[in-house]
Amino acid sequence: ALARLVLAVAWLSVVATQLLPLPEVAYQFEELEPCFHGMDARRHHQEVFGHHVERFNAVLHQLQHTAAYRSILKHGGIDDLLRRLREVPRALQRRVRQHAGGYVNHELFFRTLRPCPSGAGNDGDDINSPEGPLLLALERNFGSFAEFMREFSAVAKHMFGAGWVWLVADTSVSGAADTQDVVTLRIVETTANDHPLLLQASYIPLLCLDVWEHAYFGQFYNNRQKYIEVWWVLVNWEEVSRILASVELEVRLSGVFSPSLDFASDSVAEAFDNSTATSSFAAAFTSLHEDLDDGSSGRTTSS
Repeated sequence: ALARLVLAVAWLSVVATQLLPLPEVAYQFEELEPCFHGMDARRHHQEVFGHHVERFNAVLHQLQHTAAYRSILKHGGIDDLLRRLREVPRALQRRVRQHAGGYVNHELFFRTLRPCPSGAGNDGDDINSPEGPLLLALERNFGSFAEFMREFSAVAKHMFGAGWVWLVADTSVSGAADTQDVVTLRIVETTANDHPLLLQASYIPLLCLDVWEHAYFGQFYNNRQKYIEVWWVLVNWEEVSRILASVELEVRLSGVFSPSLDFASDSVAEAFDNSTATSSFAAAFTSLHEDLDDGSSGRTTSS
């Protein structure tokens, strides 16, 4: 944790305008072809995801002057910030909801993709399957992997408007933490950029699909069904399995370890204080733009 903090402070001293960077991916965007167009995926990552990174950093600059900055971010990072959204100053809640959610959601979406397999096309006919405890958990909860895919795809296809579809582990169910093969899994949808934590604090995301039109319209136009079919080919089940294996209920509220910065640190606070002009710009940037209206409805489905 100390090493991460030192690196974070050093980075902040160079680029004081941005606390959280745009996360890198473990593949080249061109490696997603021909399943996904590399240029479209790169634009999605750099422009859409990058927009949320920029806007969330602007919100963080404003949030640093509030009690929530130290009382929430000190212990739980971005996940806890979402879970305890009501403790955030009312004037910042909508922006935190939209852009913290956009940050975490996109991070998981891009992290659980893999390069398009050699010889695979964009016809969705080369779907790989999970193995081990993850496969057992899917079979226990949905009857079979094929049935899970059918249910997940149906929710994504028929979702009204823009949002996300998730596979989550429900840690509120008795015995969910005993072994991986008995964890309770659910399919959940959220509107806008809402995170499953806004539905229920016990939901740990394992996998998500971006169902905003910006994720698929450039390649698939309005054929969301085709986009879903091709996305299955790119799912990195090894990464999803690692997320499931690393679930620790006492310290984790989502399927990703949020960027681990000690937001209560005097060093980080000093780095912010040394960028008065930057902080003023961030506040102005945030206040001059309107975000999407709040949307918190969601549906869940499980076996």
